[in-house]
Parts: sequence; structure tokens; C-alpha cells
Amino acid sequence: MRPAIIAILVVATAGCTSGGRSPEPLPSATGTSAPVARSTSTLTASSPRASVIATGARLVRATTARSLDATGKPVDETSLFDSATDRTIVLAIDVTGATQATTVGYRRYFENTYIDGKNTHPTHPGDGTITFSWTKSASATFPAGGYLVHVLIDGRDVGIVRFAVR
Repeated sequence: MRPAIIAILVVATAGCTSGGRSPEPLPSATGTSAPVARSTSTLTASSPRASVIATGARLVRATTARSLDATGKPVDETSLFDSATDRTIVLAIDVTGATQATTVGYRRYFENTYIDGKNTHPTHPGDGTITFSWTKSASATFPAGGYLVHVLIDGRDVGIVRFAVR
């Protein structure tokens, strides 16, 4: 009976956000739906969700972009992607005070439906950028609509990045 209880708890908490608030509306690919809290996909340390975590790591900024430069920094930052031309969407998470024990990750949603999530650890302690990317082949496209990504540090939701595909 214990596995059933755990499964129910996971399902019950999967859509929760920090602070017990309901998720905010997602951006629309057409720009005609519900309002969005931020006009861009960038989240900064001044955002209310940015916080200090047990390992001492802190979110500085998180953004989406079309690619990364040679140093691993985001290039062509945007919150609106084109399904016909964009093959890659990059999530860049800038952290400070990270250790190799720090866990940085994301949980991605499309139109309020969970898609995927991933965690990793910084390769070097200190300040830096952790990146995740999603790539489609030439024959596939990203579904048009609103996406929401919860940024996690040490398992805690420290911010939300929104983007849309049209």
C-alpha cells in the first residue's frame, strides 16, 4: 500500500508552485490569451522566487535563448520561438555560490502538462552557468503554444521561466 500513497502524493504535488499559489497563465503563441507576469523569459535575482538554498547556491538569472556561444553563454535570448525555423531552445541558469554537491535542474510544462525534467551538478564550484537544451530534427517541430519551466536548485523551486512557440 505504501507505493500507492507515494504515487498519489507525487501526482497531487506535481502542479504546485512555491508559496502554495496556483500556476500563472502561460503565454500564448498567438499572443491573444491570458496575461503573462513577465514580458521576457529572463528571471533575475530580484524576482520574488530567487532564494538562498541549503548548499549556499543562489539563482542569479535564468533565460531562454536560441543557442550558446563558445564560452557557454546564451546567444539571441528570447521568449518567443518559431516552430518553422528554431531547432534548439536553450535554458541558461546563472548561479552563484554553487558547490559540486549543488543540484540544478528544471521541470518543463507545455500548456500546463508536464513534459520532462532533468537535474545536474556544476562541474566547478563557485559562480557559473548551467545549461539545458531541447533540440528537434529538421523534420520535427516544437508544438506551438505556451511553455513554463520551473528552475530548481537543490530540489527547491527558485524561479519560473516562460516562453512560447508560434
